[in-house]
Amino acid sequence: RERRFTEREHRGSAMHGSVLIAEHQSAGRGRLGKSFFSPERSGIYLSLVYIPEASQVPDTSLFTPLAAVCVCRALENLGIESAIKWVNDVFVDGKKVCGILTEGCMGTNDSDLSAVIAGVGINLYEAESGFPEEIRNTAGCLPNGKSIDKNALTASLISLMIDAFSGAADYRVLMEEYKNRSFILGKTVTVISPRETYEAEAVDISGEGHLIVRDASGTQRELLSGEISLRL
Repeated sequence: RERRFTEREHRGSAMHGSVLIAEHQSAGRGRLGKSFFSPERSGIYLSLVYIPEASQVPDTSLFTPLAAVCVCRALENLGIESAIKWVNDVFVDGKKVCGILTEGCMGTNDSDLSAVIAGVGINLYEAESGFPEEIRNTAGCLPNGKSIDKNALTASLISLMIDAFSGAADYRVLMEEYKNRSFILGKTVTVISPRETYEAEAVDISGEGHLIVRDASGTQRELLSGEISLRL
């Protein structure tokens, strides 16, 4: 599809659609300053560069939940059932097998978002060293991960993500699927933010990807993902 880039868009256009893939990460990062364990050759660690102006998706904050749906679809093509924990984790058999981190690249003007980088890490199988103690009870791997065609799964995921980010796949349908794939709705969660920590019931996910919770007083709150962490 042809489109005419403005001068501002052109600065990042050379990287648009580029995918960077690592065999391992020495300093893999997750949300809220957390690390992402990325041992050598036991997972898929990729970053997709995308220019927001090339997208029909109205808000780049949707890229994270859209990527989560893409991961689930790619796994489903392998016969693997998965579910999503708001906002960026994919679980298989009750364990986290995938984390997603989406970050923006700013231009010379602080309000000038020139590109978005969507990073995805998937645990195919457990490294010989095992998982670090702090995540040993929560992290998992794909069933029969060593027999999975890593290149085919990576290619499938990239194709799905590009379709989702561009709008070739209707983002509204994908966001409805995101909600349907969530396993936290109807459950009690602990909401952790810099200002407070409280228990609430997860009742809905909006079309913008915001989590709607009902606290102990019966008040509904709409949570954005930026500074919020959840525990079941």
